[in-house]
Amino acid sequence: MPVLPCLPALHRAAGRLLALLALTGACAAAEPALPAGLSLGPALGGVQAYQLDNGLQLLLMPVADHPVTRVTVTYRVGSRHEGPGEAGMAHLLEHMTFRGTRQLSDLAGELNRLAVTYNGSTSSERTNYFGAFKPGPALLRQVLQLEAARMGECRLDAADFAKEKPIVLNEMGLRAGSTGAQLAGGLQAASFRLHPYGRPVIGHTADIEQLSLPTLRAFYERHYRPDNAVVMIAGAFDSEQALAAVAETFGRLRRDGEAPPAVPERQPEAEQQGLRTLTLRTPQSGLAVAFRVPGMAHADAPAVAVMAGVLWAASNAWLAETDKRGQISGINGQVLTREPFLFGLVLTLPGIPSRDAAGREKLQALEDSWLDRLDRSMVRHPVFAAYVERTAQSMSSALEQRLRDPASAAAVLSDAIGAGDWRLAFRHVSALRQVSADDVLRVEGRYVRRLNRAVAHGVTDASVGQPEFVEADPGLLGRLFARKADVPAIANPASDLDAVQATAVKTGEAFDADPAAIELRVRRYRLPSGLLLAVLPKDSADDRVVAHLEFRWGSTKEMMGQPGWRGLSTVAQHATTQRSVQEVQAIQRALQDGIRVVSGPQSVQVQIVTRGKLLAQALTYTREFLSQPALLAADFETERNAALAPGANAGSPAVLAVRRHINQQRGDTPLDIGYQPLPADVAASWRGLDLEQVRRFHRDFWSANEARIAIVGHVPDTTVRTVERLFGSWKKPDAPRHAFAPDRHLSVGAARHVHAQADAQAATVTLVQEIPLAQDAVAYPPALVGLRLLAAATGSGGGRLVERLRQQDAISYNVVAQLHTPARGDRSVVSVTATGAPHSALRVEATLREEIARVLRDGVSAQEVEVAQQQLLELRRQQRGDDRQLAVALVAHFDGEGGFDSNEGELDAALQAVTPGQVLAALRLLLHPDRWMTAITGARPEAASGR
Repeated sequence: MPVLPCLPALHRAAGRLLALLALTGACAAAEPALPAGLSLGPALGGVQAYQLDNGLQLLLMPVADHPVTRVTVTYRVGSRHEGPGEAGMAHLLEHMTFRGTRQLSDLAGELNRLAVTYNGSTSSERTNYFGAFKPGPALLRQVLQLEAARMGECRLDAADFAKEKPIVLNEMGLRAGSTGAQLAGGLQAASFRLHPYGRPVIGHTADIEQLSLPTLRAFYERHYRPDNAVVMIAGAFDSEQALAAVAETFGRLRRDGEAPPAVPERQPEAEQQGLRTLTLRTPQSGLAVAFRVPGMAHADAPAVAVMAGVLWAASNAWLAETDKRGQISGINGQVLTREPFLFGLVLTLPGIPSRDAAGREKLQALEDSWLDRLDRSMVRHPVFAAYVERTAQSMSSALEQRLRDPASAAAVLSDAIGAGDWRLAFRHVSALRQVSADDVLRVEGRYVRRLNRAVAHGVTDASVGQPEFVEADPGLLGRLFARKADVPAIANPASDLDAVQATAVKTGEAFDADPAAIELRVRRYRLPSGLLLAVLPKDSADDRVVAHLEFRWGSTKEMMGQPGWRGLSTVAQHATTQRSVQEVQAIQRALQDGIRVVSGPQSVQVQIVTRGKLLAQALTYTREFLSQPALLAADFETERNAALAPGANAGSPAVLAVRRHINQQRGDTPLDIGYQPLPADVAASWRGLDLEQVRRFHRDFWSANEARIAIVGHVPDTTVRTVERLFGSWKKPDAPRHAFAPDRHLSVGAARHVHAQADAQAATVTLVQEIPLAQDAVAYPPALVGLRLLAAATGSGGGRLVERLRQQDAISYNVVAQLHTPARGDRSVVSVTATGAPHSALRVEATLREEIARVLRDGVSAQEVEVAQQQLLELRRQQRGDDRQLAVALVAHFDGEGGFDSNEGELDAALQAVTPGQVLAALRLLLHPDRWMTAITGARPEAASGR
């Protein structure tokens, strides 16, 4: 590979001048002319607000370098607007709106046909619908027309209602199992006995089953109206065209009558008189604590968020000191509600028994120790003040970064809309930066009180049936001297928001994701040290830059028996021989988006996301921790204990049985490349591992002997020299050269494994088949189209199986189809997974098999193939607009010939040229109904005996 020079300085200067002129012109350009019925509203952080005469609010966030257009419609209605006996109605309505409108039989199907990646979500505060698609005025108008139809003319008929209820109940079962979710839900129920915040957003089974269609229709008509909604368009689009399209599609909608009140009238909660304690039966032992705090619009919300971070860190420190294996998660740490809600912490303790009274006493002792540590974590001293400042700045930077990315900004602003006003998110950015230690101590003293505390115990004791709730009598002294918490509500969340200031936003250049256009930008180098480097300059918003580094060594066969790589990537990042843990943490915070490391037997991969001005610092630090990690004993033991914790490597028994079957059929052992690892194998490897083996693995193998690096985004001029200076000398001549053995297909026979669970809330059915398919095979493009035609890999996007199991038969909430094809070799795996109710597991399995057999027997239509082709091509185009994926692809190109044009471009062309006959031929060649391996988890016990 020839050495390619850097761009001449003259070209760089000319590029910067053109970019400056373009930016200046954009800033100086006049506001687009407003169509009739639209008025201009406030602007913040690159978001411009407008309002239609009918009350609909519009937010535009144009970002030229974003690969897609994103439309999000947020309704100011969530579960807190439901009445008694209506729990889950807002979420069920979200499902129902995808069924169709009075003019369109299938709204979800039409979005699939247009290759829109779509979904919806419901919270306590709001319901939103979002879609991403290829930029273009015609498609934008079509999507807006569909969303306007959803707002004004949903069908909501009895047949759809009957089908969607069991699907929601299936989703409810999938979400019901985790200890953390049960503890958090229990605390909500204990803290809010009357308010809808005490009920789960997804609802209660009894409420869903008895809900009537007239009640649902009335709820829709009351809340789905233009003056109760906000439309946001973000990403790549023309503002003037967008304004015209919104005025045309949504401007015709009427608002009849008064809008529903933002805060419905309801009976007030009884004042808390003592400590509230809840005990419930959970799959694992656990503890949780929560306190009522004000909503997002209150001035205390930023300080509460920082306090949440401090208490979370204190809990993790306490866990490490007590040598207990557990995991800490938060409840509402960012305070996203309109009314006062809960802030809390959940601690799952899988290694602590609580099956009997003695175990429960030990759990109680742990609770006392934990809460004591939380009480003592708020201490006024310089270290605490410095930690609060770092936490606040980190939270502010993270939120600001999310608000600059169209992919996440819409979700953040949707939550803020539910809490009262979209501008609350921007106010939080500046308010978080100003949070001091005194502020955190003040809110801790105001809200973290015994008379504002609720505690939940999760126990595995079979004697616990229904949740046991107690509100302790504080006694005479408690009633006289205990301070009750005043948790205020905000009547008008939008007050004072006109004064909010936001950082000016720079948008990047328009980016052409066509493979040939991308390839013209790429600069490839073979540096004097032999290191391979690819650079793709791209003017991204906020001067973002992504670097992907891969270092490789050893042959597959000899490295499979080396366990020392386990945990090495994590332990290496804790400290270096030059820097303490605290210094390393400070560096990682300064780098903003951060560094992610993944190690394996033959490689270590590093991904850096930061700003162009920080790239050299990030690369310098990366070189240091890769080559000079401290590898401290305490850090290694922490990783080892976590890996050996009960449940750490657990998997579905049925899926594990299929893995064992594959290993036996192929004759693979843990030293073979194709071996399917089992939890016992991983645990045995960790038990036999010591720190000296880890250190020896690092000493013998980690190096830049064979290094490949790709950098995408705002790349500084000195980057090539920086890379060579830092990594060119990191050599280990004795390390074995990298040689990767291809993973070859071997025939695997059918199998069927069922894991029955009497108390399961949901079942999962997976069909797996190993097929002989390489990425360069003629059958590869039609196989991709054929599998996409069956179902998407993400749970949305339609397909034959989704249409049958969800839309038609209503027996599955989620159906996905995935194909894994190795970069080298022909051992591909295709899997189809569907969820269902436990009593429907066997029917789900039979229906999957029946529908796949129908495709193989009857063939596919030209329309189906065309839709699947366009969905695949659009997904691939969107992936090429993601800097992270571009960097990964550039590194992968070093293993073959050519670049984007001759890799991605050729596959795009092949996908576009696929015919229905080729799709059917590929599916018939690869899929064999008699070779499916079936894994069923969560079925009723009678399923274990047979079909």
